[in-house]
Amino acid sequence: METIRGRRLHFDAFAGASGDMIIGALLDAGASFETLRADLAKLRLDGYELSLRRVKRAAIDCAKFDTHLAEADHRHPRPPASAADDHQDRDHHHGRGLGEITDIIATADLSERVKAQSILIFRRLAEAEGRVHGIAPEEVHFHEVGAVDAILDVVGACLCLEQLGVERLTASPLRVGFGLVACAHGRYPIPAPGAAELLKGAPFYAGDIEGEFTTPTGAAIIATLCDAYARAPNFTVTHTGYGAGTRDLPNFPNALRVFLGDASGAAAPLSDKSDGGALICETIAILEANLDDQSPQQLGYVMERLLADGALDVFFTPIQMKKQRLAAALTVLCRPEDEGRLAAVIFRETTTLGLRRRLSERYALPRREARVTTASGAARIKIAAQPDGTETATPEYDDCRALAEATGKPLRTIYAEALEAYEKQRREGAE
Repeated sequence: METIRGRRLHFDAFAGASGDMIIGALLDAGASFETLRADLAKLRLDGYELSLRRVKRAAIDCAKFDTHLAEADHRHPRPPASAADDHQDRDHHHGRGLGEITDIIATADLSERVKAQSILIFRRLAEAEGRVHGIAPEEVHFHEVGAVDAILDVVGACLCLEQLGVERLTASPLRVGFGLVACAHGRYPIPAPGAAELLKGAPFYAGDIEGEFTTPTGAAIIATLCDAYARAPNFTVTHTGYGAGTRDLPNFPNALRVFLGDASGAAAPLSDKSDGGALICETIAILEANLDDQSPQQLGYVMERLLADGALDVFFTPIQMKKQRLAAALTVLCRPEDEGRLAAVIFRETTTLGLRRRLSERYALPRREARVTTASGAARIKIAAQPDGTETATPEYDDCRALAEATGKPLRTIYAEALEAYEKQRREGAE
């Protein structure tokens, strides 16, 4: 299978999420089961078999991934299966600690990315369980999530994401269910205490069907790896996948859906012109705050930090607030998956106590970058494709400024040289 780097993936957790559901959905979206099986064997764990089959959930064809444990594990009876079941109550006799699990993963012949992600997920699990039970993460023994199948689920999910070339992940609000779930220490409320800790800061809801829909393992994988939460993907979708939960519920597709797409963040083209660039409609986030007690120098620094951390654009608007205070309205445009990180920058670098945020749609032209060599040196050119087939070229300001300072020429002269060099390069390429 060809791996395409820079892909995006969105978890549509309308039926919650668990480790086996996540892997099933990723396999259904294009990851290879045989490659996953071979890679998981590098963990050197014994006493299990993996299976993948097709099942129906409310008439939807889904992939059902399962871990079958050795005979010894059946000495410990299982509680009834929950709606989104990743077998979190099996193997509690193993009692593996965080250190042992870390060693198992760290010594496996896997990529550093997969090992780092997997260890981080288990670290998050240990911290959550530690807070619930009032002990240090290193003292937590994973009688519920540290068994063979949970290690395989966590590492397997990271392996599938690597196979698919996923770089950015988002998730919808998670259905968690309601009622009680059987755990090793008794019957706990849903979401289980560990899952509730892991879902702090994430949007979730109970739904109208009793039972556990999001398990601690599923919560840990999504909470650790997702960049942001959104109700729908904000990119061009190329593949979908459905990973089945254990129970087949009447009139409800008990499955996790994933959307896989490219890295452009663009929706479908709004123009069918074959001779020009198609307009792109994409979703962006807008963050706003009113600042009335910071100097212009400080505001300039805030702008630099936000742009350096990935903001698409930053600008200030002069405003007058109550009591005749002169102020500046800060506006930040960014990708939805970046808004949490940029909000943290705003709170750290400004005096605001709150932020307004909203999602918006914008049209954009497809663009690319070229490099030209002028009489004064090299410079980049930004090229935008117009719907009518023409192109507009704009020299990169930073490059032109550096050349102007190095040569002593006027900035406008450097701009003219860069455009002339680009036109010459374009004509020669056409010939």
